Amino acid sequence: MQVCEPHHLKKNFLKRLILVSLLMSSSIIGLFPGVALCTDINLAWDANNETDLAGYILYYGTTNGNYTSSIDVGNITQHTFIDLQDGVTYYLAVTAYDVNGNESNYSEELSHTVGVLNTIPSTPAAPNSPSSGYVDTNYTFNTSASDPDGDAIEYRFDWGDGVISNWGASSQSHVWSSPSTYCIRAQVKDIHGAMSDWSGCHNITITLKTYTITATADVHGSISPSGSITVEQGSEKTFSIYPEQNYQVLNVVVDGISLGTVTSYAFNNVVQDHTIAASFVYVDPDPIIDSDGDGVSDDQDAFPSDPTETIDTDSDGMGNNMDPDDDNDGMTDIWEQSNGLDLLKDDASEDLNGDGISNLDEYLSETKSTQDDANVSPDAPILISPADADLVVLNPTLEVDEFYDPDIGDVHAETEWQIFWILNKNSKCVFELRSSTALTSLNVPSLILAAKKDYSWRVRFYDKPGQASEWSGSGYFTTLQNTSDLDENGVPDNQEVDLNVDLDGNGILDADEINIKSVKVKDKKDKLIGLGTKDSPKAVNILSLQSEDPSDQQLYPEMTAPPGMMPFGLVAFKVLVDNPGDQAELTVYFSEEAPPGSVWYKYDSVQNTWIDFADYAVLSPSRMSLKLYLQDGGPGDADGVANGVIVDPSGLVSPDTSAPENDSSGSSGCFINSLRESSGKEIESKTYWVMIEWFFLCLAALACIGQSTKNHIQKN
Repeated sequence: MQVCEPHHLKKNFLKRLILVSLLMSSSIIGLFPGVALCTDINLAWDANNETDLAGYILYYGTTNGNYTSSIDVGNITQHTFIDLQDGVTYYLAVTAYDVNGNESNYSEELSHTVGVLNTIPSTPAAPNSPSSGYVDTNYTFNTSASDPDGDAIEYRFDWGDGVISNWGASSQSHVWSSPSTYCIRAQVKDIHGAMSDWSGCHNITITLKTYTITATADVHGSISPSGSITVEQGSEKTFSIYPEQNYQVLNVVVDGISLGTVTSYAFNNVVQDHTIAASFVYVDPDPIIDSDGDGVSDDQDAFPSDPTETIDTDSDGMGNNMDPDDDNDGMTDIWEQSNGLDLLKDDASEDLNGDGISNLDEYLSETKSTQDDANVSPDAPILISPADADLVVLNPTLEVDEFYDPDIGDVHAETEWQIFWILNKNSKCVFELRSSTALTSLNVPSLILAAKKDYSWRVRFYDKPGQASEWSGSGYFTTLQNTSDLDENGVPDNQEVDLNVDLDGNGILDADEINIKSVKVKDKKDKLIGLGTKDSPKAVNILSLQSEDPSDQQLYPEMTAPPGMMPFGLVAFKVLVDNPGDQAELTVYFSEEAPPGSVWYKYDSVQNTWIDFADYAVLSPSRMSLKLYLQDGGPGDADGVANGVIVDPSGLVSPDTSAPENDSSGSSGCFINSLRESSGKEIESKTYWVMIEWFFLCLAALACIGQSTKNHIQKN
């Protein structure tokens, strides 16, 4: 065969290989094929650096991976094949051996077709795809290249993290396991094994994903950290729960799952969003000791070791449950109860029915002590809603079970409701009502309850003859924060007036006075209404003042129409007085004149009635203000109890010009024309104030007359 001068087109094809028995390796650097029809092949490879290296063996054949011939070339790194057959593809590999005859594995295989000129493929374009991403996420990259000879080509990618892909398609994917910035390169190889240079870098910045943990806590405690907390993927976050004094953790809920009374919780290896919420419950700092578990503390239990007994009224050593005559008055408890007597009072000598025969004598003669003793008390109510420890809005609805009376045909006549504010171990009655309309459900009026406070409540029924049931058991609830008054100054945030308002016109801005509060009239922002206490020494403070829309069905779902127009809407206020039962003289201020013929009306949200309050309200001649006379626990006090606080929803009603004159009966609303017939005490309360005013007016008039007469005498 013809021998030609080799065309030295050096190509890097093979990686370094490691010997099986010794740390020796051999890498083929490249082929030096000649031009077309040349039969010589020059082959070169990288030298090994082992000190005991002896030489290299060159293997070749015409089938991939099957080497039929070999040449020991000695300790040189280049060899020229001669007289090879044109048009035949040869497959070549190199091994290294040491002085002891140990031989390495084959180097990477190289192929070459004799007599065919091969050109290196073009350097591929830098891979294109995202420039940023997250760990543990699969991203796909693309590149492109061409081969001058039109040969088929394969691609591989250097991902920049020490990993190089296998030869394959021009689009390949990879996942990074740690955050950093990585240089991604591509390389091309043709079917002859000729490889291009590496492409330029495409940088991608890999970061950790972030997730949000939302942490919240109910009233009476906190959680730290709180709010929306951002955390990195795979990280940890610990939350601590802190109850307020005299409270403990009631429950911690993580992602909707209850964990109970834990005080800390850690999220580990975060890979998603989470939620954590804490709630709290009151704990008596002075826990009650109840040895027998009967619900009565030992210091109040006459039998602290007997769960079946707690009271011994007559101190005879026998508990009331076992004692047939608790008050030891000679009449059995069963007989006393059936005849309406007091089981715990010695009433043997009394004569309940006034027939001249003592109760004891009637018992002994087995007669009944009252003509109406057939009537049996109704069953005590069962509280339904709210449940104990519920969080409620400031005007919740209280509900009890249906009325039941053992007497056939007896009916539910009235219900008595009581609400108590609980402060440490003490309680204070803040609402008391006996109603013939709110029989099993009560919508607590506005401003009765304060935000973020603990309350208890109880109920009892009355039948048609007026006999009361036992009180129900006590229920407990806590009010939510008043979101409409976040600054807690007693005025809704959206009703705050400007700082330059002086509604009482005394030259001092209302914001600088402590005895007046003013608000914007709801849905009538151009109007203002205020309440002052400067003329009432017994009124200590205005706790709350807010304007309400009488047509607000959410606040007053059952309200009937008012008896006229309400130019300043409905105003609700809460005033603190010096002592329970005190009277207060309040002044209501208007930002514009009240319409002629206006009358002050009180709205009773429980009875759903409008009450003409003219006997207790006096409109000034200018119609810019109104004097309002109220008594704690008396008319106009919506909480119904003398507790040192006056609560009143009321407002100015002017004649409705669109309605026929004097047609109060045609109104869709239900109202009471006046309070003149309410009670002697109420009239006496109003009369007291009116008489004082007239007294001073008369004194002033007499003084003027006297002075005028004196002057006349002196002149004469």
